[in-house]
Amino acid sequence: MIPLCLKLGVKTDPTQYRYSYPWLFRLLAEEGLSAVQLGTFFEIYQLPDEYFLQLRCQAEDLGLRITSVFTAHRELGGFFREEPGCEAVARRSFERLIEVGALLGARSVGSNPGAVYRDRMDAKPRGVERYLRHLRELMELAHERGVPWLTIEPMSCLAEPPTLPEEICQMADALAAYHDRHPDTTARVGFCADIAHGYADSAGTVRHDHLELLAAAVPHLVELHLKNTDARYNSTFGFGPAERALGIIQIEPIRRLLLAQAQSIPVSELVGYLEIGGPKLGRDYSDPDLAEQLRASLRYLKEVWPTDSLAAAPAPAEPSAASAPGARSSCPLDAGSGARASCPPGTLWVAAETAALSVPFWDKSSGRDGEVGRQVRVAPSLMCADLGHLEDSVRQLESAGADLLHLDMADGHFVPNLLLGLDVVRWLRPRTALPLDVHLMVENPDVYVDPLAEIGVELVTVHAEACRHLDRTLARIREKGMRAGAALNPATPLEALQYVLPRLDFVLLMMVNPGFAGGKLVPSGIRKIADCRQWLARHDLDIPIMVDGNVSFEHTAQMVAAGASILVAGTSSWFHAGAPLSENVAKTAEAVAAGLKMKSD
Repeated sequence: MIPLCLKLGVKTDPTQYRYSYPWLFRLLAEEGLSAVQLGTFFEIYQLPDEYFLQLRCQAEDLGLRITSVFTAHRELGGFFREEPGCEAVARRSFERLIEVGALLGARSVGSNPGAVYRDRMDAKPRGVERYLRHLRELMELAHERGVPWLTIEPMSCLAEPPTLPEEICQMADALAAYHDRHPDTTARVGFCADIAHGYADSAGTVRHDHLELLAAAVPHLVELHLKNTDARYNSTFGFGPAERALGIIQIEPIRRLLLAQAQSIPVSELVGYLEIGGPKLGRDYSDPDLAEQLRASLRYLKEVWPTDSLAAAPAPAEPSAASAPGARSSCPLDAGSGARASCPPGTLWVAAETAALSVPFWDKSSGRDGEVGRQVRVAPSLMCADLGHLEDSVRQLESAGADLLHLDMADGHFVPNLLLGLDVVRWLRPRTALPLDVHLMVENPDVYVDPLAEIGVELVTVHAEACRHLDRTLARIREKGMRAGAALNPATPLEALQYVLPRLDFVLLMMVNPGFAGGKLVPSGIRKIADCRQWLARHDLDIPIMVDGNVSFEHTAQMVAAGASILVAGTSSWFHAGAPLSENVAKTAEAVAAGLKMKSD
């Protein structure tokens, strides 16, 4: 297990030419923060050493540390320009910035590499080559000055490399290889990734969303910029209530991605710096609003970003004691009453002891800050993923905010298809922290229960139609420490579960005849969800209803309104062809929100 501490800090950009640094330091101290990223300003390259030593003392007197220095104006981009003098100016300025970082005691000094003129894109390869040559030499200077890291910010357009995932990987690998050859004389190079950077092409079509670009940077990730943006990655802003309503950035999937990939991240303490521009500069009616803008974003981020707290990602090894069969869960998911918000990401969702299984899966309240979608969970179906690149697909689903992973196992007899097998489930278990939800579409489900428990699966669903002794099978699933669900095909009445209700943790209703992706919704499907919710209520049971099959953009709202609380997402939603995953996830979330509104009206 590799611990990863996620900390919250602020980049100083919005105070430039507006408020003093001590003003900002006092605000951050009042908010309980300790990390500052100094954004560059026009005079920074000419000021004497004494200025920065005094600035360092002002921060440290209030319990803060200037942990990073980073450009704010693309002013070190001369490596990509071919006019006389630009390259030399960029080199001198970068050298001085490293010296400034050393004076401040910063852990890292960074910038975005620079921009190619749009009318001279043929100069890009030459610019990249010049930049890498200079950066290798600057790595030696940083080491001499005691600065451990130089950081690079991947950007959002082809004129400002690196942007595409392959550019991010190539640049990082080239510089890492140089450090590996000279570990005793060079600082390391990593990324300061911006969570609001995605790549949209010249037509405005999003080709790589922010989660894809972040995932590419993870193996070399040193620090982060935290800000919000719109669906085209055009405008950027903070995380106040109104801004969150406009933006697409959700912190939870990002945090989950980082914690799941903790083993790949080269630092144990990862600081996310709030980076906003603030209100209109130089107006008596707007400048005073800066303090509240900062505090509003920080209030939210302190709720959702685990400041100064440790979490752990699962190591690819044997299941831990927490995931061992029969173990009681330490995850607050099993506590109900708001526990979801405090459950550390990366914690395996394991079953409680049999005696405690009557508690709900999660808190059904509206969640933090009105996040109504948290009443409904999404379980992407891996039978719809790219099975030739399954680990990459899982990383993308984790980043997109999946709550659990749905795995269909079929034997070619109960349904006319052969799907995922035990070996796939066993391979997957150590590679994700998400709960695994196995749907057994087989004629003899009993033979799979013990192997699934040994693997560390959290939820197992068996078909009432396939079980000769349904009560015994459900009891065995629970005895092995897993959640037990019973699935009903479209034609099977709810009453088939009448005498096993005490054994159930959830019900799965098939909305299509099972076996293949892309099936057509049966006419009675929506009505059966509503009937099931009422039927469970009459028996004083408040357990989730999972729905599987044609959970589409068109039908999701009706399903949620009828009472569905776990959605198995397939080719008609998250895996819908012709749109990126981020767009499909957003459309699904809109449908869920519409369904919850219908339900409450």
